[in-house]
Amino acid sequence: MLDLTGKNALVTGIANNRSIAWGIAQQLYKAGANIGVTYLPDDKGRFEKKLENLSPLLILVYLFPVMYKMKHKSTLLSSDR
Repeated sequence: MLDLTGKNALVTGIANNRSIAWGIAQQLYKAGANIGVTYLPDDKGRFEKKLENLSPLLILVYLFPVMYKMKHKSTLLSSDR
């Protein structure tokens, strides 16, 4: 097993306790890493609450809200092609 004691790891994409990102975070934690996670904030605080419910299973060192604002619609999603 890897020894990640004292190393920092940032895990993104934890949606719930069945997500791949959650499994990765658990394995990194077991290897000794300090875990930081990101989440998309919403008005009701749903994602932050989910992470707070999962956090007793890990010791989260960092909890980062990710601020994202889309300026233009993606041309890849456009049906005008």
